[in-house]
Amino acid sequence: MQYYSEEFKKTAIAKMAVPGGWSAISLSREIGISQSTLSRWLREGATVGLNGGDMEQRRPEDWSAEEKLDALLGYTGPTPIP
Repeated sequence: MQYYSEEFKKTAIAKMAVPGGWSAISLSREIGISQSTLSRWLREGATVGLNGGDMEQRRPEDWSAEEKLDALLGYTGPTPIP
């Protein structure tokens, strides 16, 4: 398993989080990290906020269209019971 520095993760998140930024799929192809990993980083970054704020205090109705799309793309569904 490869480990990435927090600075690297923050840079990747910033590229996806800005309006008109990269999609997780496009950035995945560019830097060679799986789309699911990038989407997870983005979700985790959104949860704690890029600047330390707490995004979970915002209602989904207050999210931008990009934040809604990222949430949908990152959704993996319920875990199946074996």
